[in-house]
Amino acid sequence: MKVLAILIFVIHTAFTAPFSIPRREVRQTIQLPPNSPFRELNGFYGLIGPDVRINRVQTLYDLFTGDGKIQGVFFQPNSQPIFLTHLVRTDKLVYESIHGRFSKHIWMTPLYVILNKAGMIPNVLGLANTALLPVDRRLFALFERDFPYELKLDFENKRIQTVKKVYLPGLSHFSGHSKYINRTIHTIDYDVVWNRVRYIQLDPRFQRKDASDGSGEHTFRTRYIPLIHDFAILPDGKVLTLDAPLVWKAVLFPKDIPVGFDKTRPTYINLYDPVLKRANQIVCPMPPFYCFHLAYAEYRGDDLNIYAPLYDNVDFSALNLDGKYRKITIRASGEVVIKKNPLLERLNLDFPIRLGEYVVLREVENRAICGFVVCRGLHLVRRIRLPLGRAFCGEPSVVEVGGRPHLLGFSYDENQRGYMSLVSIWGDEYDEIPLRQWVGIGFHSLFMGGPLLRNRQ
Repeated sequence: MKVLAILIFVIHTAFTAPFSIPRREVRQTIQLPPNSPFRELNGFYGLIGPDVRINRVQTLYDLFTGDGKIQGVFFQPNSQPIFLTHLVRTDKLVYESIHGRFSKHIWMTPLYVILNKAGMIPNVLGLANTALLPVDRRLFALFERDFPYELKLDFENKRIQTVKKVYLPGLSHFSGHSKYINRTIHTIDYDVVWNRVRYIQLDPRFQRKDASDGSGEHTFRTRYIPLIHDFAILPDGKVLTLDAPLVWKAVLFPKDIPVGFDKTRPTYINLYDPVLKRANQIVCPMPPFYCFHLAYAEYRGDDLNIYAPLYDNVDFSALNLDGKYRKITIRASGEVVIKKNPLLERLNLDFPIRLGEYVVLREVENRAICGFVVCRGLHLVRRIRLPLGRAFCGEPSVVEVGGRPHLLGFSYDENQRGYMSLVSIWGDEYDEIPLRQWVGIGFHSLFMGGPLLRNRQ
């Protein structure tokens, strides 16, 4: 094993070069006109995603395995905003900056995982590129195949720092969609070999909330490979996960991730009860579907209604994603009914944002975020189109300007020039600021007002 590790190190030094992380980051002052609506904002908008150029990405694997990069803007009254980018200083990125890049060939990944387990190299899947999780006055960058990385937002000097990686004893990973609800962190860790999911509760200091009977940690089995991107904590405390028919491909020398979507098998819904320590597996009607993001779930009488963008197919070797916003109802009898709105079925929707009784979803055309839709239940309330030649970079955040909700985020034009954009949800107003800088694709975002100080306990 040591000989193999030395061989890999030699390959790094022979074919790749060290690089400076700070030189790949940007910081600039944004000039605002006197009457700009952006002057009403006070706080930080941040979008996290992979450090890749979308026009060079060919597969979901390429997109998901880009290094974690935060693109953000500090807003403050009576001063010009500061736009900056920050590469999360993961163990992988720091190692590569010294020794050169790891290969992204699919054949190398299992070998890297083995060497990481042996303590010889860092976790090559430790990317911190999925979401930003606020926990009290602390902030963390997440990726589902690694631990969280703590960040510091310096509002005084308008900078971002990677503080440290938070190691969690007894866990292998920390979900990229972990939840912080009523001072409890809810997370899952899945095992793709034995098809098992672990549900864990942590306190705000990331300590186990195990009771005397061990009720802070739970394990349940799935029917298929549990590549679970998102999950939900229901009002009655049950944990909701969707179990799509993802299976290993019988390919001797795969060119991409060897996981396929089996359209001959149904999707299951897992409702895990932490009190009874039992998972209820409910079969859904054919055809099967996959879900990246849940909008929300609620009980109406004896029925459980789940709203989410669903995918009738998912191919990790391509970028052909087509999300359909639908309603799943689980009746008391266990029967599952999936309801569709023909108007919504024509649109490619995902990344739901809950706004009271409404849900805002991004709309995609030709692999670009061309606008947004607002739904109440499955009713299409409003369709928001961006100006011609503009596309959003990722998930916006909802902010209040002039007493009305707006979507704040980054956008770009046909020449890949970047903008800070502000889109009215209920009106026709659209405002933007040129950034004089290329902006990259992102996943999830947040907007935080006021100084965020690191808890030094």
